[in-house]
Amino acid sequence: MVSDEAFWSSVRNTVDFLKVRASWGQAGNDQIGGNRRFAYITTMNDGNTGYSWGSTGNYSYSGVTEGEVGVSNLTWETVTKKNLGMEVSFLRSVKFQADIFSEFRRNIFMQRQTVPTQSGFLSTPYANYGKVKNRGYELSFTFNKKVSQWDISLFANFTYAKNRILEHDTPVGKKGTFEDPVGHSVNELYGYKATGLYTEDDFDENGDLNADLPQNELATVRPGDIKLADWNGDGVINSKDEGYIGGTNDPRMVYGFGGTLKFHGFDFSAFFQGVGDTWRFIGNESEYFIPGSGQGIQGNIFSNYTDRWTVENPSQHVFWPRLSYATNYNNNANSTWWKKDMRFLRLKQVELGYNFPKSVTKNIIKSCRIYVNGNNLLTFSKFSLWDPELSTSNGCRYPPIKSFMIGLEANF
Repeated sequence: MVSDEAFWSSVRNTVDFLKVRASWGQAGNDQIGGNRRFAYITTMNDGNTGYSWGSTGNYSYSGVTEGEVGVSNLTWETVTKKNLGMEVSFLRSVKFQADIFSEFRRNIFMQRQTVPTQSGFLSTPYANYGKVKNRGYELSFTFNKKVSQWDISLFANFTYAKNRILEHDTPVGKKGTFEDPVGHSVNELYGYKATGLYTEDDFDENGDLNADLPQNELATVRPGDIKLADWNGDGVINSKDEGYIGGTNDPRMVYGFGGTLKFHGFDFSAFFQGVGDTWRFIGNESEYFIPGSGQGIQGNIFSNYTDRWTVENPSQHVFWPRLSYATNYNNNANSTWWKKDMRFLRLKQVELGYNFPKSVTKNIIKSCRIYVNGNNLLTFSKFSLWDPELSTSNGCRYPPIKSFMIGLEANF
């Protein structure tokens, strides 16, 4: 508590409060998912399972089979937490708080991915293997002051955090490639890189892709279809070209701000809430979103259908690629074309009220206040097909309800 020291007396009238703090600690987590808490026990399946073998698994007999392989050195996950913070107050009205934090989690319990199938395990063993580091900072601000006949109260807060995978049981063939999760965030979006739309110049006179272009194994493509990058450089577009393309559904940035103003009997308050650095694939549930799904009987278009590629409008800057009658697995695939920025700022709540003076209420009630408020009135976002806060890729959920209310508070 720096402001309690004697040497601080000369500036105490200006900076009336100053505190610095630091912490370090470790915590354990034994909630490692379902029955994994007892993963040190080797289990056996009942006699109704059995084994299958043969080149196509066409031979099988029922019987008792090996279940989960016990992890003899099982332990809980451990997280080391560090924090450095400061609190400072100016003129007894402005308060600012800042924190920088770091969390290092190790011994994350995960299913091994480098155990060869020739080992004969029906269920790949688990192990305490993964490591993840999370860093970020938090800021907050408050202001409370009476200025003439005005009572002013303002506040704001901001948090940013980003994690990074440091260790993962990645197969040798994927280490250091775009398929390796190491260096990326937990649950980072995984899909194809889109480089634009195919044009007429990408095809020969027979309608086939030019020989110098990667050949597409996902679908028979045409001009106007999404052009996906041959990420591994093998000359074909297939599932081996999927990789980590940045961004997560979980927002890395969360913030809010608002305040209250009071003047005589009137009061007004507002609260804004927002998130940033949050992304989502849209359309991967193709039966509801992508036109042409189910041979044209289920697909839908959520935005202006004229904003699409056509022979008459061969633009690279449309929302929809070429529309087709049947399912187009190339256009339906998760890619940067369908990766959308879901950041938003919402006017979460606003309220206007009036407290009747005691000269009006003194012989009837102790206090009386009438007010009107609204919730979720405005949302500002680059994404406009549906409410960006919804955890959905197709918009088939109810959004937060916009509501208005008028009320009367009376104390007798």
